[in-house]
Amino acid sequence: MRWKILNKAALPIGVDIGHSGVKLMQLDDAGGTLRALAAARKSYGRPLPDEPVQRKLEIERTLRSALEMAAFKGDACIIAPSPSDLMLRAVRLPTMTDDERNKAVRWEASERFGVPMDDIEVEWIRAGEVSQGHDTRDEVVLIAARSAVLGTYLDAAMGAGLRPLAVDAPFLAAARNLTRPLRRQEDKSVVRMIIDVGLSLTTVCITRGRQLAFVKAVEIAGKEFNKAVSERLSLDDDAARQLRIERMSHDSESGGADRVSRAAFEATRPLMHELAQEAALCLRYYSVTFRGARPDFVSIIGGEAREPNLASILTEHLKVDARVTGPLEGIDVAAAEMRLDRRHATLTEWGVAAGLSMRTASSQQPSLADRVAATASRKGAERKRGAA
Repeated sequence: MRWKILNKAALPIGVDIGHSGVKLMQLDDAGGTLRALAAARKSYGRPLPDEPVQRKLEIERTLRSALEMAAFKGDACIIAPSPSDLMLRAVRLPTMTDDERNKAVRWEASERFGVPMDDIEVEWIRAGEVSQGHDTRDEVVLIAARSAVLGTYLDAAMGAGLRPLAVDAPFLAAARNLTRPLRRQEDKSVVRMIIDVGLSLTTVCITRGRQLAFVKAVEIAGKEFNKAVSERLSLDDDAARQLRIERMSHDSESGGADRVSRAAFEATRPLMHELAQEAALCLRYYSVTFRGARPDFVSIIGGEAREPNLASILTEHLKVDARVTGPLEGIDVAAAEMRLDRRHATLTEWGVAAGLSMRTASSQQPSLADRVAATASRKGAERKRGAA
């Protein structure tokens, strides 16, 4: 997989469509130096409806508002859906050509996920070669989403005046971002572990060089932390969420030493240990399957990355230093007004949007729906010509 950054001034707008809102970031590449031209975040005005038309309208409205908040250039964009919209599975297939595998994975994904082939968009990544008995097989990561779901996001983007070039998986965007310094030949064996703690899901990702080697979604994330605090302290959902935001804004691991903060920690501690155990199983699977080296450290990113004590609990279980990582290190963000509060000082939640903007529109990179996005882009252009 190639992670080449486009060598031109303004890169596409990275559109991270999350569970609670959208984040947009656009970079430029001035001779290899990345700079954030514009960035904006906007929460939905209400919980996203399940009904597709209403869902599309709410996302479209939110995207329009976000685009008005900063001086974005052009309308080209790369979209990432919410992690909860993706279906992931690692499968072992016989060695075959890419064309043969393209056909095989579509049938495999349809069978595994129980979705008709006409209703599913599928991409695959070869994670590595594995031994199975006396045979050698390829471990392949299937990444799939329902076509109708992706269509809703693409329609919303076009309705907001954007021109989608591709649909990318959020964990691929984050990996592209965090592995960009690995450019030398000897870096191909460097192992990175990335834990993206979001509101709806946590994604555990392991890379070898710039290549994805493992990914798994874990259903322990911000929503579960909020619920645990709410039940422990008899708070409503909004109050529990606000308390956690305040705790994440503290610089100390404790997140505050008062009685309420201690009670909040006691509420979330079992969940953090459970999450850390899942992450440890992921690392063990990777090490055994690919006989790979362990990472030197673990990067924690995402909007919930600064949960107090999470880094130390992950370090305890993984036996590897786990640290909250700023995914925009090495990127000049001075030109982009980030509209941050204290919790976002390390910019942990911008890793996906930045990684999306770095993505080329080349077919050499996997996309969940290049075909769907190309159709959307064409329709958008026709709509603009008609309006003119």
